[in-house]
Amino acid sequence: IKSHNGEGHSQLQVECKGSDDTIKFPVRTIYKRSLHPEYFEFSTASWGEKKINKIQVSTRYPFGFFYVWRNFPVEVSYLIFPKPLGDQDVTNQVDTGENQGDLNNAQGDDFSEHRKYQPGDSHRHIDWKAFARGRPLLTKRFALGEDKKVVLDINKIHGDDDTRAHQVSRWIHDCEKERINYGLILDNFSVSASHGDAHRNICLKALSQWKGTG
Repeated sequence: IKSHNGEGHSQLQVECKGSDDTIKFPVRTIYKRSLHPEYFEFSTASWGEKKINKIQVSTRYPFGFFYVWRNFPVEVSYLIFPKPLGDQDVTNQVDTGENQGDLNNAQGDDFSEHRKYQPGDSHRHIDWKAFARGRPLLTKRFALGEDKKVVLDINKIHGDDDTRAHQVSRWIHDCEKERINYGLILDNFSVSASHGDAHRNICLKALSQWKGTG
């Protein structure tokens, strides 16, 4: 937010209009002829692509008797990624390209480390021997070679659009955590297998814009 006058501004309220999310935050002070960055958080109940068509700036400063405001028309879009949820383990529920059906068999030779058991992990990967020795439930992690690839196909998940989107989001996060190369299929959209921050963002952006079948 930038001030163009010689006095600055105090006790402002900024509210974004047009979105189904409630996005508003206070700005205590903007110094004269200065650029002021403001960081804020907001809650949302739904994922997807959303738009803001107006920003309203208002204040009751300095006496609190009068309310003044000004609207600024904007055209801004933002994306809410689906939360990573679901009960299907990526290493057991997705295809593996040319190595389809190969992934679980290949893992036995490449044990990497343990991690705390999470709901949805395959029981075949639980270290039952460690559990029998009194340790908590641990899942075996496997180092998959760079040649191992999985395909995350939303059309192979049963359920409504929310269930399917949340499950794919979980698979994306799981693949990144396990350093598995993964491709993505969303109806007519597809991206070839890779991993890393840039690839993850491409996939999550596409997923958040996916309309589903209703």
